[in-house]
Amino acid sequence: MNKVLSFDNAIAPVGSAGSAGVLALANENRMEAANYSEGVTNFVLGVLGTDLASLQAELDFIAPPVRTARRFEYKTSPTGLSFLADQEDERAIGAEFRRLEAKGASVNSKTANRGLSYTLDRDEMVEGSIEQTAKWLTAILLRNDLRRAVSVLAAAATANSAVTTPSFTSATDPDGLVETDLLAAHTARGLYPNRMLYGITAWAYRKAAYRASTNAGALSLAGMTPDDVAGVLGVDKLVVSKQVYKTTQKGSKTALVGAYIFGFYVDDVVSKEDASNIKRFWTPCEGGQQFRVYVDESKAKTVEVIVEQYSTIAATDSTGIRQLTAANS
Repeated sequence: MNKVLSFDNAIAPVGSAGSAGVLALANENRMEAANYSEGVTNFVLGVLGTDLASLQAELDFIAPPVRTARRFEYKTSPTGLSFLADQEDERAIGAEFRRLEAKGASVNSKTANRGLSYTLDRDEMVEGSIEQTAKWLTAILLRNDLRRAVSVLAAAATANSAVTTPSFTSATDPDGLVETDLLAAHTARGLYPNRMLYGITAWAYRKAAYRASTNAGALSLAGMTPDDVAGVLGVDKLVVSKQVYKTTQKGSKTALVGAYIFGFYVDDVVSKEDASNIKRFWTPCEGGQQFRVYVDESKAKTVEVIVEQYSTIAATDSTGIRQLTAANS
């Protein structure tokens, strides 16, 4: 997986916006109130729950959303206090309770305004062209955030511990190899990872290893679902990523997660201050929506469609994130 988020050959700079057939960074000059399209925005919000549901769900699984203002502050998890049990908690008569101080660092951040535009030629437009273009742009923005989320996980895992490359073969127990890594995460942080992300390649290696094994019961292990394996590993949920992306419009497709396996922790109730390893901070666009669509119909022969959002993805605590790169030999 390419960890450098470069779309230079796929997405043109702002100055190229307005030319028919060009996918470009959003031009702020066209993002005016007069060009805001409530109808197309509502269409995009609708397809987030249908056609784009898999992209949105995977993004929310990896980097759970936290709504914030444009500029905000968050605190990394306090060091050393979460599992303290020194029993010095009795108050003497006339004295105050013992005071503890959290050592987590405060981080100032802001959500980035992200957007893309595409210009349609009126001679090639049919009914629904504007809506389908807005849907396509929204999918690209979601996919971009997915790539950022996986890159943030990978960078945090690398900083946290050495990335292991277990061999999933007929002579090994793939689930046992992964569980060993999860136990190491528990020792490092004190919290057992509760989410697992498998790339489609890593998942295929796992199944192939058990199918080729002559051990009793191996074939049934090969047929286990992600939920079954989650139960074996002791995590709340396991997702197998099937998403792909291209770094250029004419380039070949690459699996988003591929042979990678990630283990990480996310609180059930996510906020700016909880113990989750990774979060996606987002700010509503004007009007309160996650995405906002503008349609510039001021030119005689072209129509420009722009979709924007505000988001930033951060590893709020890298401790305990695990990454494996599965191999099949």
